[in-house]
Amino acid sequence: MTNEGKGLKTSPFDPAEYIGGHEAMQEYLNVTLEEDGDDLKEIGASLDVIARSWLLTELERKTKLDRSELNQILLGAGNPTPEILTKIAEALGLKMPAEFYERFGLQPEKTVKSSIPYTHHKQTEQPHVHIS
Repeated sequence: MTNEGKGLKTSPFDPAEYIGGHEAMQEYLNVTLEEDGDDLKEIGASLDVIARSWLLTELERKTKLDRSELNQILLGAGNPTPEILTKIAEALGLKMPAEFYERFGLQPEKTVKSSIPYTHHKQTEQPHVHIS
């Protein structure tokens, strides 16, 4: 019996969903280098998978959501709550706009702890001199 025409929804396999932790990421890179060590495009694609896996691992750690739930939400499936979406945005160093909080009847957070450092460069009164 096949599932053809029965509304079965599938998505392509994404190894980033299954690689968790630094050791697994390193092993994935090592396997790519062993199998496709001369193919720079394949190595780049492998690093893309590892980067996405690293992001999932970080989001999982910061949001305390399990990876399968996080994947479902990020793929536009599942049933996220406004609070969960806010948690994910904050883990990415982002802040939901006031309209989001109003739309869902939430109280906006006063501060958002960013995981991305912000550096403000103070302007000085010193003139910039170019030496030719």
